[in-house]
This record gives sequence, structure tokens and C-alpha cells, in this order.
Amino acid sequence: MNFKKYIKYIPFLIFLMILLCYHWKLAVVTADYPTFQTIVSKHPLWSLTKDGFLSYRYATWSSRSLIEFDVGILVSVPAEIWRIVDSVIFVAIAVLLSKLLVNDDEKSFFYNCLACFFVGLFIISFSKILESAGWLATTTNYIWPICFILLHFYLLKEYVFKNRDLSKFKKIALYLILIVTLMEAVSSEQLLAMVGGAYVFVIGYCLYKKIEIPKVIYLFVGLIVLNFIYDFCCPGNVNRVNVVTKLGFPDYSNFNIINKLDVGINYFFSWILMAKDIFSVIFLALLAVYSYLISDKRKIMLLTFIPALIVLFFAAAGFANFSDVYSYFDLTNLKYGLLSLGFIRMISCSVLYLIIVLVPLYSVYMIYKNNKDLGYFIFALLVLGFGSVIISGFTPSLTSDDRIYLNYLFIMVILDYLLINKLLEFKNKN
Repeated sequence: MNFKKYIKYIPFLIFLMILLCYHWKLAVVTADYPTFQTIVSKHPLWSLTKDGFLSYRYATWSSRSLIEFDVGILVSVPAEIWRIVDSVIFVAIAVLLSKLLVNDDEKSFFYNCLACFFVGLFIISFSKILESAGWLATTTNYIWPICFILLHFYLLKEYVFKNRDLSKFKKIALYLILIVTLMEAVSSEQLLAMVGGAYVFVIGYCLYKKIEIPKVIYLFVGLIVLNFIYDFCCPGNVNRVNVVTKLGFPDYSNFNIINKLDVGINYFFSWILMAKDIFSVIFLALLAVYSYLISDKRKIMLLTFIPALIVLFFAAAGFANFSDVYSYFDLTNLKYGLLSLGFIRMISCSVLYLIIVLVPLYSVYMIYKNNKDLGYFIFALLVLGFGSVIISGFTPSLTSDDRIYLNYLFIMVILDYLLINKLLEFKNKN
């Protein structure tokens, strides 16, 4: 047996061992865990009657039927099962990052290490977010759907669009996995909107490139539309909004669509401006470096470093406890949006927001001119990340322990990983 071809998988094995050790130290029976145990004890998990778990949750609280069903199963079995499966899920995300974004087989060991590093850094950096509703409930509701959709698009890319010649049995198995992973992913309302947007970009790309759209794509789009209808008709979602509004944010009932968009937009840009996560900072820096290197207008492209410098300034201000400067621009907990501020402060923050959006978009445009596919892909992911946060303005759960940012943060992980790959490719070519 040729063991050399398996060496590249060693990082994933080591990462799995580390994650298992890490998970075994986590407190699992906390936060939402006992709540779900109580619900399952009163409403049988496998019952399809009105008193069953699925019917009860759909009628009273949430349309996240599939992923909440997963949570119901996990709280009904020993916690060790979740510890093992959750560790595998995080490793699978690292594997899929490498498989989806890297084509350099000669350096696969390095890229596999890099993928594990980024996923590990994500877990360490946002452990407080991941434990906010309890590790089991949060990871199952937010992280598992991310893994499912990455697997879905990987299989779509490798087997559907490449039109692999498969036996009838393998083709049926492939389509079943594609459907199950899609349904699990879009069971999350936030990810449903993102996946719907992703398919719009996929279809748009096919039309632009004159690529024949596989017929199965229409099935997936149909399932996404049905899930939108399922969510829209869910009485539990309406009830949850009413309960959360009454208990936590009564003024939300007076918000119009402008107020909701204002809140969502502010949540997105204030998070980035205040350097609340390391991945956005890395992205702004990598984007500036890459667009600078590929451009023949180097002096002009120096301007693309401004957003990263601004964000680093606020990171330093927060670290050095320059409270006056930092607090003036820190709107990350502003429930009422920019329109609720005084005119000078609103304009000051808006100008900085415009800088950190327009300058990176210019960088993406320069990348698009150099490599249309790459520029389009980066732009699509940025739009999906932006959309995933601004829709938070359409829920009264505005400050749900930063869980609203988890999907956006994984998009930043993808973009950081991708840009490092492209920078190394550029270095090798030159």
C-alpha cells in the first residue's frame, strides 16, 4: 500500500483528536439542553400527531423542523454521541474547505493544515457565541447546517456540473444526499435566504457562461421555494416574534421596513468597523494585498489598504481603552439603527461605513477585471454574507448573543482561505 498519498490527510486526523479532547471538556447539559429535554418528554419525538414534537414546535415556536428534530434526538441519547458527531462535523468542514477551494494537489498537506487552523481558530475565537444557547443547541442549529450546505455544493460541483458517469445506484444515492443536505441546511431560516441567494448566483453564472443548467437544479430551487412557503406559513414563527417582542423589545412592533433595514445594515457594518472578529480584519488586509499585487496601478491601489487600517485603528483603540473614540463609533448594540442618532454622529459613522464597503468593492472589481470567475465568486459571497446579517433587522431577537453573525463569519473563513490560496498561486507564478 502506498502510504504517501494518505499523508495529506494526517492534519485532519490530528485535528479530530484535538477536537474530541476539546469536546470532552465541554459542559453540555446547559442553556437550551434541559429545555429541549423537557419538550421531548412531553411531546414524543417520533409522533406525527398534533401533540408530537414536530407539530408542537412548528405551531408554537419555530419552522426549523429538521435541525430542531436533530437537537431532539441528541438530547435523548448520551451526550458522548454529540461530542463525537460534532467533532466530526467540524473536521468535515475543514475537509470541504480544502476540497472546494484548492486544486493544488502538490501542496494539499499545507492547505489541509491551513483549513484545520482556520476552523480551529473559529472555534476558539467564538466559543462564547457557540456556548450562548448551549454548545449542543448552538452547533446543531448553526454549524451543522453550514457543513451540510458545504457538502451539498461540493457534490454539486464535483458530480452534477462535471456530469460524472455514475451507475444508477450511485446516482440515486447522490441525489438523495444532495436533497437531504439541502433540506437540513435550509431548515435554518437565515441559511435558507443565503442558499436561495447562492442558487440565484449559480444560475446567473451558468447563463452568463452559457453553461447548460442541469435539470436537477430546478428541483433544488423548487425545494428552496417550498421551504420559503413553509417558513412563511409557520404559526410558530409568528408566535415567537410576538413573545420575543413583548418580553425583550416592545418598540420593535412599531418598526417599519426602513427601520428594520437600518438596524440590519448598522449591525453589519458596525461589527466590521469595530473589529469584532479577526476574520473580517484578515479579509480586508488580504483583499487589499491581492488586488494591489495583480493591479498595474499600484499607487492608486494603495488606497485599498484604508479599510483595513481603519478597522485596525479601532481594534487598537478598543485594546488601549480609548473609550471616548471607541464608544462614539461603536454602534454594535444599537437597537434603533443609524436614523436614531444625532445628525453629526450619524454622518460620521455613515462615512466610515461607506469607506469599508466601497473600497473593498473596488478591490473586488479589480480582481474581476483580472479573473472574472474569482471576482464573481468573491462578490457573490460578500453579498450573501451581507444579506445574512441585514435580515437580522427583521427579527426582534436583535441581540441574540451574536449568533446572527455565525453564517457571515464562516463566509469570512472561506474568503480568507481562498485569498491565501490565490496569493500563494500569484507568488508561484511570479
